[in-house]
Amino acid sequence: MKGFADTLGFTGNDAKSMAAIMPAIIILFNGPQQKFEIEEATAEKARVKCINCERWNAMQQMKITDDLCSAGSQYMWEGFAKAMNPKMTSTLVKAKPRGDSVCEWVIELKA
Repeated sequence: MKGFADTLGFTGNDAKSMAAIMPAIIILFNGPQQKFEIEEATAEKARVKCINCERWNAMQQMKITDDLCSAGSQYMWEGFAKAMNPKMTSTLVKAKPRGDSVCEWVIELKA
C-alpha cells in the first residue's frame, strides 16, 4: 500500500492527508463500490467511516459469521499509517463484525 501511495505522490504527513490517502488506496484494491466518509479531518486527528464495505458484503452473502476482517483491517490501517509516517497512529474504534453499523478509524498524529 505504501508503494501505491508513493507512486500517486501521497505523503501522509498529517492526519488529514492520511484520511484521504487510506480510503483511496482501499478503493483501488476493493473497487469503486467501497465507500468512505471523512467525519473529521485536522492535521492532528481524523475520523474515517466505511459506509459500504465490499469485503463485509461478500461475507454476508456467503453467510460467513466469523470476524474475518476487523482484526486484519485494524492492523493493515495501523501498519500503513506507520509506514507513511512513524508518528501516525490508526485505531479501529467501530466494526460491523462487532455489531456496529459502520467500521470507523481514528487517525492521529502523535507529537
